[in-house]
Amino acid sequence: MTLDGNAVDMASAAVGMVLCLVRPFRRWRKGTRPYFNRNKLINDVLNGAMVVPFVFMVTSVFSQGLMSMLIESAKFTLFLGGAVGLTFVLGELFKGKP
Repeated sequence: MTLDGNAVDMASAAVGMVLCLVRPFRRWRKGTRPYFNRNKLINDVLNGAMVVPFVFMVTSVFSQGLMSMLIESAKFTLFLGGAVGLTFVLGELFKGKP
């Protein structure tokens, strides 16, 4: 089997899948049931998948080669990372409490 996908997208998917198991593992260790919650699991996969784009966006400031690779090969991943970041910032700006 040959892996011929985009490295950033593959890393994002792998980290998302691994990190979605952290919450159920912690609940299992505490003995809290249910271990799996579908809504939280989906949220954890998406949050985990955003770790890689955020790391690459921050570190690309230091490397022109990394920036070029990101722009050429991982446009959708950058879009998702930017959309999550923008949603968070706008949510903080417009939340009800002063």
